[in-house]
Amino acid sequence: MTRILLTNPSFRLEHGGPAYSVGRLAGALAALGHDVTVWAADGSADRVATMDPSGSVKINAQNALPVHCS
Repeated sequence: MTRILLTNPSFRLEHGGPAYSVGRLAGALAALGHDVTVWAADGSADRVATMDPSGSVKINAQNALPVHCS
């Protein structure tokens, strides 16, 4: 399993194609078994839940990106 973080300025569909395509990509990758987290600069990442039929995408609703040091 691969851990993937997808970011987008916004997941509001009125902003156009990237909001839709990145959201659908997140859902497809999660359905394949990857550990997918999404984040949006404007806090709209929760909208990806409607584009994720598997219900597996993690939503990061924080205003800052998560930082993990190893």
